[in-house]
Amino acid sequence: MYFSVEHSLEHLAVFAAYSECDSCEDAELTSQLIEGLLMSGVHVELLLLNNKDNSSCRLPAHPHLTIKTLRASSVWLAVPELKRYMQSHPGEIVLAVDDQYIQAASMANLLSGLRGNVAGLMHNTNWGISQSGVTPRLRSRLMRLLYGYTSGVITESADTGRKLELMCRYPKARIKMLTQPCRQDVAISGCIELLTEWQCCGVCSINSGRYLSA
Repeated sequence: MYFSVEHSLEHLAVFAAYSECDSCEDAELTSQLIEGLLMSGVHVELLLLNNKDNSSCRLPAHPHLTIKTLRASSVWLAVPELKRYMQSHPGEIVLAVDDQYIQAASMANLLSGLRGNVAGLMHNTNWGISQSGVTPRLRSRLMRLLYGYTSGVITESADTGRKLELMCRYPKARIKMLTQPCRQDVAISGCIELLTEWQCCGVCSINSGRYLSA
């Protein structure tokens, strides 16, 4: 599906981890995504946690890039700030990158009264591993609840999509896999098309259809 210019994505908030560490593959993918969005004319507001992992963020200066450091130093402590952000930017897309960021943004969206519009991007499948002190059943229930407040999730592999369906009972129609993630131009174009679609449908998503069935 292709969108006309008047429906193109103009502004996007990205909530993600970012580090210049050469071994951080996910951060490199995030950097490529942001640079691709900027080159496509999208105004990007990068929301970073206030911790040492993000202190070395050195994305090239760009007139369409704004970097905002949150007061919170951890993902879940950022929920109140994200809630306020969504309340002041109603309906605008917030792209959360990887599992904990997606869940935190979804929690903020719920607390904001569903004023926001959250989309997820999954780089890998490591999120399926249970965290210390959290039973697999409880984690699955929490994921199922919070992912229900997203407009959709973009994955880079079919395996990630299958795990999302299995663990969260997430509707297959909301999972979109980038068909050619190795081709950066194609991947960026695909991301923009999906995010534009979800932004255009944002108002309609604040109804019972947004929730996953019990």
